Amino acid sequence: MPPALRVEALDAAYRAQLIGSARARYEKKLRMCDSVDPYTLRPGLNTVTDIAEFPEVTHGDIVKYFVYTSSFVTLEEMKAYKSMEAHNYLTCGWVKSLSAKRLRGDKVLVVGEHIKRASPQAASTLTQLFCEETQQDSLDVLIEKGDNFVLSFEVSETTAKKVEAATKDQSWSPQWFLHRARRVTASVIRSVCTTSIDKPSLSLVKKVCYPQKEKLAVPAVMWGVKHEIDAFRAYEAHERPKYIDFTCTRSGLHLSLAYPSVGATPDAIVSCACCGKGVVEFKCPFLLKDRPRL
Repeated sequence: MPPALRVEALDAAYRAQLIGSARARYEKKLRMCDSVDPYTLRPGLNTVTDIAEFPEVTHGDIVKYFVYTSSFVTLEEMKAYKSMEAHNYLTCGWVKSLSAKRLRGDKVLVVGEHIKRASPQAASTLTQLFCEETQQDSLDVLIEKGDNFVLSFEVSETTAKKVEAATKDQSWSPQWFLHRARRVTASVIRSVCTTSIDKPSLSLVKKVCYPQKEKLAVPAVMWGVKHEIDAFRAYEAHERPKYIDFTCTRSGLHLSLAYPSVGATPDAIVSCACCGKGVVEFKCPFLLKDRPRL
């Protein structure tokens, strides 16, 4: 395949996978680079490795960009990375050979070698799909974009396993709230199925979109959260002698592979050689808190 065609294919493949805020950020960067996409550049073809072509870098540039610039993902300043961690990024191959391309005026585009991650990225949350540009769209356009997204949206088995593993602490875990946001979970699915399509309940919409704001600090809820681990241990000790190869493990958020916007978080997953797998839901009634045994 001719080099130009191969480069165009790479460019189209990368940009096609970007959606929402990620695409908006990428296009903003391209505008700063005179719309020259780094993914279309190759050393020796349209960039050079001559040090004379590289921009002059001062101590102030390094401090401003590499120390005080904040990550758009973690919102932490780059100085949060310890020196040894930065060294590991270099030695493990994250920082590779550089080449440069002169743009208009005094602009210089510096390109690093295209590399693949040694391990898959952590699963993204639905909140990261938000794109400010869509706020200007009409309702009809938004509905059309939403329909197209639903048809193409998928969650792989690998991603589902990552999410489940990262959310086992449930309400004690920020990740649990992040991955539940914008999803129909077990606690609201009945309300979602019965609310009006034309005029859905505003409180329900808020509960689905912002689950972290639904944390109730009432005594009954706090009692249940506090003693859930006690219920887990009591159940495990009571049931283990009854079954062959019995296991009871804490559960995180399980995403549906068939319907990626649907999920559920059982309190635990049980398994045994005689009965197979099952789910457990613990209840710690506040009204019975003074009872020594139920």
